[in-house]
Amino acid sequence: MASSGDRPRKERGAATKIARADPDRVAVADFLKTVRVEAEAQNKRSPNAGYGVGRDGFYLGEAWCVQRIGLPRGTVLERCKVLDISNGRVAVLIVISNCEIEHCDADYWIFSDRRGLRRSPIKLDFELVVSPDHQFMYVGEIQSSPEGQKAQLTRIELKTLKHRKVADCAAPVLSPSKRSIACRDASGDVHRFSLPDGPLEPVHSIDLGKNKIYSDAHSGVNLPAVQFIAKKRIRIVTLTHTGDEEDVEEAPWVESP
Repeated sequence: MASSGDRPRKERGAATKIARADPDRVAVADFLKTVRVEAEAQNKRSPNAGYGVGRDGFYLGEAWCVQRIGLPRGTVLERCKVLDISNGRVAVLIVISNCEIEHCDADYWIFSDRRGLRRSPIKLDFELVVSPDHQFMYVGEIQSSPEGQKAQLTRIELKTLKHRKVADCAAPVLSPSKRSIACRDASGDVHRFSLPDGPLEPVHSIDLGKNKIYSDAHSGVNLPAVQFIAKKRIRIVTLTHTGDEEDVEEAPWVESP
């Protein structure tokens, strides 16, 4: 069903021609199309076994992953998953293997251009944001250290896969204007990171009262990304105590100049 926000037919056609003329976009689109077909086929072959197309990605058969990546013999795969990042501009392949009681191996690949799958230099378990110009991917992570929890925002240059830390925040989400990223520090407070290089500026400090942010021994602190409920307003949800309670706050959002 068409909506008032749909682009005119001529504009959609022009965008399609541009996409077809860009071999990198075509390569990623073809890969994601192949992934969808394979995930749906595997779900038919093994129904109710966790394969198919989910809300957060494509779940594929282990044999497909082994063949596509060329994994060494003896690798015991537990899960093969592909994420569609930035509406088909970047794909991320995650392979979970060799699981023991409290540990699994995890490997990550990035598909961003006609060169195909390339091994990621860092973990991609967390929120991922691709810059509007599709030159960079930002990865947020909260790490445990002897000094406590530390939030880190890492930027990967998609052309070279070089990466570096750019800010002390995690849980990134692209703002409506696409000029900045909203992210959270280890205390849960919200910041604005102007693309592509910062700076990082405070936006809102949460008030939990006597409550504390929920944390467990395995995953540490879990901070959901903020939600943009309007162009200039955000909702911040913070898990507290045992993880069953939530602190919900709203705050104004001021965009980068």
